[in-house]
Amino acid sequence: MLRRYSNWKIILPSSILFFLYTLIIFPFYLSQINEIANEKVLFLDGRLNYNYEQVNTLFNKMGREGRDIYHFMAGKVDMIYPIVYGVFFVLLLASLLKKLFSKKSKIIFLSFLPLIGVLFDYLENFNTLKLLNKFPNITPEQVAYGSQMTQIKWVFLIMSILLVFALAITITVQRFIMKR
Repeated sequence: MLRRYSNWKIILPSSILFFLYTLIIFPFYLSQINEIANEKVLFLDGRLNYNYEQVNTLFNKMGREGRDIYHFMAGKVDMIYPIVYGVFFVLLLASLLKKLFSKKSKIIFLSFLPLIGVLFDYLENFNTLKLLNKFPNITPEQVAYGSQMTQIKWVFLIMSILLVFALAITITVQRFIMKR
């Protein structure tokens, strides 16, 4: 089934959604919060890690209005995004893997690597919502947990992106060699 759906008729729309979120939707919300904070801020899930002091400083800079926008973004908008990028990367990886390996190869299951990142993204999002709901009564342990989820998410997403590039380069090199 994965092999059937990993085609450009499905990958292209999912890539458009991915770039729409990445280049338009998230920057829109971030610009609203930047305006409220009177400086550039970075959402927690855009960081590689963070600590208790950084979260307190960020949430204070945002003020109540900024935290409300962040809560809406984290609770609604960012609950859809992992599905968007998860589908995009799973299908893209499956498409690249099926070009390199036989139909019987179990390596197609590497396509599911981004879903581990998606899982940790959701754990991170739920923790961010918890922090926003409890602020200013948050604990260093709650922040540390969120930071760990963020770090693990990034490990799997970066591995997925690197795998996409490695597969694309391999396919390109194979095609170049075959044309000779």
